[in-house]
Amino acid sequence: MKVVKRQMKERRLALAHSAPAVRRMPPRADVHVIFTTPQATRAALRAADAMMQSGEARIHFLVPQVVPMGFPLDRPPVSVAIAEQRALGMARECCRNAAVQVQIVLCGNREQCIEKTLGPNSLVMIGSRKQPWLATEQKLARQLRARGHRVIHVLEQ
Repeated sequence: MKVVKRQMKERRLALAHSAPAVRRMPPRADVHVIFTTPQATRAALRAADAMMQSGEARIHFLVPQVVPMGFPLDRPPVSVAIAEQRALGMARECCRNAAVQVQIVLCGNREQCIEKTLGPNSLVMIGSRKQPWLATEQKLARQLRARGHRVIHVLEQ
């Protein structure tokens, strides 16, 4: 009796493995663009928009706004509304194919703020200036790669 049950179980497993696979929709490929400098960020937004051909994908435009030590986080020296208007203007100017979600994040430490905002294994695009000796963006890209994120580096035009 045990042998028959085992054979039936093995047959069911074999049938299950030989059945055609159910096609699953790929997960939505969102891209996170991090604000660096205005020109470099425009280049990154344009590159992200060029990658987005389907209407399902979305660009998360992350603008970390560092608040200096002497100011409380809820009252930065530069208005959040002004930063938001600039970011929305950049997004409208550069993105035609994908929906863009602008997120202004007030923080004390830029790198920690970015890491807390990103989900695990995020796809990130970072715009960078042409001068190789200005390594702020390259340092950020290395840190994000070390934490498991996929980073695409875009040079400004």
